[in-house]
Amino acid sequence: QASTTGVSATLQSDNSIKLTATDGRNIEIAEQLSGASDAGDSVTGFFGASLTQGGTEARSQTFKADISLTSNSQITVQDSGDADVMFAGIAEGATQTTNASAIASSNVLTVDDANNSIRRIDQAIRDVDTLRGTFGAIQTRFESTISSLSTSAENVSAARSRILDADFAQETAALTRAQILQQAGTAMLAQANASQQGVLSLLQ
Repeated sequence: QASTTGVSATLQSDNSIKLTATDGRNIEIAEQLSGASDAGDSVTGFFGASLTQGGTEARSQTFKADISLTSNSQITVQDSGDADVMFAGIAEGATQTTNASAIASSNVLTVDDANNSIRRIDQAIRDVDTLRGTFGAIQTRFESTISSLSTSAENVSAARSRILDADFAQETAALTRAQILQQAGTAMLAQANASQQGVLSLLQ
């Protein structure tokens, strides 16, 4: 009935039953008495707690349990002020805060300390994995940007090369034109000199 009650029951090696509520809810156990008992009799229930005595009405018995809180950050526990819900070591309505312990302060002198050290190391590994994922995504974006910039640089270089090639062709054409004009001028000057020599020949 764990899906209905939220409480699971497991049989232990010593034939005892262990009740567990993973969400931290209260576990309520009812015990019904049948038959008659004298008014002065004391009827005990779980753990020998006195449930009825002297014919009084049904009473409840509260049992205490330990809870373990594990976090990689600061933990704050506040007493609600309810007399039925109390934390050992915390005054009614008070707040107590505990800070996370560093791995450097861990030790394995006892079983509890060893388990705490393992939990801290596991959390540190999870933190490293998270950071690797974050920095990996950033690195991927940087690599994509670098690749895009490299492509742009190659395109600019190719365009510059084409522009330089076009200018070279233009300058070559201009040089050829200038050479043709120079050769034409030289030919005209030679023709003029030849005409003068012809006139001198006639005069002689």
